[in-house]
Order: sequence, then structure tokens, then C-alpha cells
Amino acid sequence: MAAVDKLGSLEAILPPAPSQKVKAQGRHRSVYVALSTVGVILISFFGLLSTFWIYNVETVPVKSVPESHYLDRGAYMFGTMFFYLSLPLLFTARNLLRQPKCNFLWSNIETTAVQSGILLQYWLSYTLAANGVIDPMADRLVPGRRIHFVRYMGWVVAMTGYAYLIICKLNKRSLGEAFPCLAATAGEILFGFWADIAGSVPLRQFLYVFVWSCFLLSAFGLVSTLPPSRPTDTTAEKVKVGLVRFTCVHWSLYGPVYHMGQYGGIDSTTEQFLFCVLDITYKIAVSACLVAVHSSEWTQMRMQAEHAEMTAWRDQEFQARLQLIRDEFEK
Repeated sequence: MAAVDKLGSLEAILPPAPSQKVKAQGRHRSVYVALSTVGVILISFFGLLSTFWIYNVETVPVKSVPESHYLDRGAYMFGTMFFYLSLPLLFTARNLLRQPKCNFLWSNIETTAVQSGILLQYWLSYTLAANGVIDPMADRLVPGRRIHFVRYMGWVVAMTGYAYLIICKLNKRSLGEAFPCLAATAGEILFGFWADIAGSVPLRQFLYVFVWSCFLLSAFGLVSTLPPSRPTDTTAEKVKVGLVRFTCVHWSLYGPVYHMGQYGGIDSTTEQFLFCVLDITYKIAVSACLVAVHSSEWTQMRMQAEHAEMTAWRDQEFQARLQLIRDEFEK
């Protein structure tokens, strides 16, 4: 009987078999963060539109806009990226119907939906600009320079959406940590638009201070949400860190193009072409990063599930052998 008591004490030491069911928790928090992000975007939209209506800006007919060709090609590329990125949503939705409590599938479909929504919005804005639905505005200080209002509409949605995607969805941070970065990102676009349509050089230069201050706050907010690096980081974690660093560097490249266009260093067509290149390259990079992160996390989740299943099977086998030993001692 002492041997039985000794064997019985092993049951208290052994951990329970891991559960295979993943519970969906904190759904209301995700919705709250998403609604807050949409609120920031809508407020920024209101600021852009109110400025567009209040200021008596002069528009340029689309027939005299040489960059319409670049905008048309950009719309085609954004539409293509949207199509190919949205296809996996169908398979994710099918798996989600089978496993509605799987947090990984919910996170996967949310991040892909955000990226698809941004691509769709860019396709729409580029299409409107290329076909003359919304005419560009003439710069008051630089003759011949054109300001595309739809570009700012795309930036305020894309940059705020990507800040939300990186901080809240990929790095799993709370709304309190994400909101300052979201507000600074939207403020950067809003102040940039005000500086673009300013009627005097001192006012434009004064607004530059707010533009770059908001950019630095936004970049700091993105970097500060990164978890500390560890030697055991998975491929997904390394891709997330690389995406944050790439985002800060890539977004900073808009500044030189922005200032060279305002000071006459490059003509308006070259400026808009460079903006198109920056927009397209970043969307391609983010799409590739999301595919890599989802693939790595899916592989890791499958390995964990297989390990949990094997652990549960070994635990059952051990319990069966333990019961046989007990039966032998009882005889």
C-alpha cells in the first residue's frame, strides 16, 4: 500500500492535460479599439474636408495633369493587390465557420480585412484622381505644383490603419498604448495638408514643426510597442520587428519628396510619381509581411496542437499503466 500511496502522489505532481479548445476572449475590447481607430479617421476626414470647403482653393482640370497616367497605373496595381490578398479571406472564413472559437483565425481575418480595406480605399482614390472625378488643387506658393486632395484622404486612412494594425493586432497592445500613436499619425497628415494649401511661406514653415513633431511621436509610438528581443524569437516576431522598422524608415521618405515639391526642387509630375512609388512599395511590403506572419503563426499553432495532443496521449497512457499497477497491488 505504501507503493500505491507513492504512485498516487505522482498524480498530484503531474500537470493536467492541456485543453485543445481555444476560447475566444476579449472580443469586446477588439471592437472598442477598432471603433476608436475609425473615430480618429473620421475626425481627420472632417478636418480635411472642412479645410477643403473653407479655403477658396483653385482646382486644376484633369486634362492638364500629366501624372494621371501614373495614378491610373497605381489604381490598377492596388486593385490587383486587393484581389489577390482577398482570396485567402474565403478560406479563412470557411475555417472560421468550422472553428468559431479559434482566436488565431479571428486575428488572421481581422488583419487581412484591414489590409484589404486600405487597398480598396487606395484603388478608389487613385481611380477618382486618374479619371478627373476630383480635380487636384493648385499650390498658392509654387507655380505649376498640384496638390491631390484624394492622396491625403488615402494617407489618413492607410497610415492610421497601419498604425492600428501594427500596434493592436500584431503587437497585441491596448487602446491606451495605441491611441497617442493613432492621433499623432492622423495629425501628421492633417497638418501636412494645411501646410500644402497655406497661402504664405511663414505659415507653411510654422506648420512644418507640427508635421514633423507628429511624425516623431508616431514613430516613437510604433517602436515603443515592440516587445524586447529574445534569442528564442520566432520568425513571426522577427518579421513584426522588421515591419515596424521598415515602416518608420519608409514613412520618413515621404518628407523629402514633400519638401522638394514645395520648394521647387522637383516638378509636380515627378513628385506625384515618387508618391505613387512610395505608396505601392509599402503596400507590397506589408502584404508580404502579413503572409509571412500568418504562415509562421499557423505553423507554430499546428506544432503546439500536435505537442498538446501527444502530451495528452502520453498522459492517458501513463494513467492507464498507473491503474494497472494499482490493480496489481490491490490483488
